[in-house]
Amino acid sequence: MPIRLLQHIIKETAVTNNLKKIMPSEPLIGLIDCFYVMSCDITSNELLFNDGMPAMVCMSSPESMAMLSVNKKTIEIKGGWVSGGITKNTYIEHLFNTDYLFIIRFNPTSFYTLFEIDTRIFKQQCIGTINEILKTKGNQLALSVFGTTDISDKINTVEAYIGSLEYRHSSAPLLSEAINFIKAQKGRTSIKDVSHKIGANYKWLERKFSSCIGLTPKEYANLQRFAHTYLEMTEDIEKDFLSIAVQNGYYDQSHFFKDFRSYAGVSPLQYIKALNPVGMNR
Repeated sequence: MPIRLLQHIIKETAVTNNLKKIMPSEPLIGLIDCFYVMSCDITSNELLFNDGMPAMVCMSSPESMAMLSVNKKTIEIKGGWVSGGITKNTYIEHLFNTDYLFIIRFNPTSFYTLFEIDTRIFKQQCIGTINEILKTKGNQLALSVFGTTDISDKINTVEAYIGSLEYRHSSAPLLSEAINFIKAQKGRTSIKDVSHKIGANYKWLERKFSSCIGLTPKEYANLQRFAHTYLEMTEDIEKDFLSIAVQNGYYDQSHFFKDFRSYAGVSPLQYIKALNPVGMNR
């Protein structure tokens, strides 16, 4: 998903001129995290980032086109895409013939079961077409989305389709507790502390994370920490990188720089200069 959506997710912003957030109906809350509708005033080369929540992104038409850069390799995607796991050095280069992005964020503990896909799929490919990632069920869902034009009708259609799928509810409430604790700590916690907090064995926690959401608890915590650090860094570009890094749980500036380059493909300074080419003085 476009990384600027993070600001609204973290701050829980409901509505802006360019973004609408719609909560799913009560029976779907455990399966769908949220719906977003974003206007397409996306600048070229906007970073895509996943915070551990798998997402399906549909453009306004099945003929709409997205040019994405994945590790400096350009790929063309029609209609929409699915992303999850850990996205690295992945950008939107251009969007063509679309009025908006309709984004479905799924609960990670239900996503893989709903679509009957392996939790390791995003280890091989962090982003791909709906057909590549979600196969037949994804195609059917996409067809239902593109079969309507009004956003409320799209949401109703998605909820009806997801509600019709067979779903085995998670029998691991401790996993949800661990996820919520890591999010509440903004990723600034050790996995030993998470295990202690929920009263679960470290190895059990690792196995449950890997088998249910395709990430280790450490990887999930790192995503949360980076998301909050990124938000602080881009909100105050004059603030010192070292203080930002340390306040958000990084050991030092080089630790943060290494993480940033891994996710964005460039250093924080290069990234900020690209965002603010005028008046940037560091």
